[in-house]
Amino acid sequence: MFIEDIIDIEKKNSLIYYREEFEATAVYNILEKAQKGKINFLIEVNPVGQKQLFLQLIDMPDYPVLPIRLAVKEKIQNLITSAALPL
Repeated sequence: MFIEDIIDIEKKNSLIYYREEFEATAVYNILEKAQKGKINFLIEVNPVGQKQLFLQLIDMPDYPVLPIRLAVKEKIQNLITSAALPL
C-alpha cells in the first residue's frame, strides 16, 4: 500500500489565523488497485511555531487505517515543506 497523490486540495475558510483547514482526495494503491478517498486535514501552528497536522479520513478503505493515516500524513508533510498547498 502506498499513497500515489493527494489531489483536489481546497482550502476552507477559517476564522482562526493559526489554523488552516483543507479538503482533498487521496489516491492510494491497495493490493495493486488504485482507490480514491476523501480526506480533511488541519494544519495548526502552536505558540512556539511548530506545525501540527490533524487528519480525518472521510471515505474508509478496506484496509487497516493506521498505515494509511501515516502514509497520508507523510505525503501532506512533504506538501507543506515544498510549499505546494494552496494559500
